[in-house]
Amino acid sequence: PAYGRAVAALVPFSAAYFGLLMAVPLYWQQERGLSGTMTGLLMAPQFLCSGTVMQFSGRIADRLPPRRLALPGTLLATSAYLAVALLTGDAQVPVGWVVAALGVLGVGVGLVNMPLMTAATQGLSGPETAGGTTALNVVSRLAAGAGTALFALLLPAGDGFRTTLLCGAGLMALTVPAVLRLPDDTPS
Repeated sequence: PAYGRAVAALVPFSAAYFGLLMAVPLYWQQERGLSGTMTGLLMAPQFLCSGTVMQFSGRIADRLPPRRLALPGTLLATSAYLAVALLTGDAQVPVGWVVAALGVLGVGVGLVNMPLMTAATQGLSGPETAGGTTALNVVSRLAAGAGTALFALLLPAGDGFRTTLLCGAGLMALTVPAVLRLPDDTPS
């Protein structure tokens, strides 16, 4: 059951996160008129925060119940995602505010990713591990592709980036109920 619950959390999480990774660079370039180089530099803090926190969460994910890291991470990522959506709706908002919100989102993502992977695979027996890990990666990639496609469809509609990113925040919020169903006992 932990495998299915982790996959159920991973689907909206991957769709929302990877959709954002497509939309925000376009926002920097199309709405703010920034170069590709500047866009990459502005995305770097998010990745640094995510990667740094992932090192920490990966080290302790085997010793804590998956929900203990994933729930605060999901709530943090959802809140930061919402902030990014609202901040990108106003071209007068300082770039630093958007970058800061993306950094906080990166911290949340770093807290979520490893516990979800651990929760999915910790209960698999030796022979199940290869197939389970492969299926987990395939589902994650499919969800990422679906999220990116959804964002590409939403961008030209409505309010553009704000509407698209608000939908992404909603997708990220769908991760919360799935994370609440993760095991709350320490892995053995």
